[in-house]
Amino acid sequence: MSNQADPSRDRELDALVEEFLRSRRGAWRIRRIGGRNHADVQDHRDWWSWAPHCKLTFMVLLLCLKDRARSLRLEPPDDPDGEGLSRMSYVISDASHDLVPPPRHTLPGISQEFRRLAGLSSWMRRLGIAVRALARRIDDRQEGADTGTFRITCGEDGCDVTVRIEPTSKGDRLIVSISDVAPTLSVASDDILRRLMATRRRIQKNSARVSKGS
Repeated sequence: MSNQADPSRDRELDALVEEFLRSRRGAWRIRRIGGRNHADVQDHRDWWSWAPHCKLTFMVLLLCLKDRARSLRLEPPDDPDGEGLSRMSYVISDASHDLVPPPRHTLPGISQEFRRLAGLSSWMRRLGIAVRALARRIDDRQEGADTGTFRITCGEDGCDVTVRIEPTSKGDRLIVSISDVAPTLSVASDDILRRLMATRRRIQKNSARVSKGS
């Protein structure tokens, strides 16, 4: 058996390593227009390199747009130690539907991503929050909610999103309200979601093939 390395397989392995390393850095790009953040669902070309919690946040929002949901809720674990499952649900035509809860370790990242999208994570905003939290702690008051907005666009269509984050002793509670979603935005989100899932399956298949060949 030859010990000579296979250049093509080395390149595949290098690509997978690069994907793993880059997956911790990328995020959905936002633009600041008229004092508010805008995020275009079509601007996802480097989605595979986004951080896992950013990918999950984007896909959940696409699902809400596809189904024309009115709101999304993410509840922290309700057990005393905060070690159990969270609860995620969205409302369609006044009916609430449970979604598969995200892994517990991704919850802080998801909360932070919604903060970023809603313009709640700037250093001045964080400083203000920290000062108010310190004042509440001194007065022995419960930490209050934080609210921000952003706009999701697709071409000329778009919808407004309001994010309310309520800190609790077990983690953040997220309440996301979504304005009326145009049919064209719903169809575009469905198409993007299908293509992203197909890309994910293809990457998993290639990864399994490389692992078998190594």
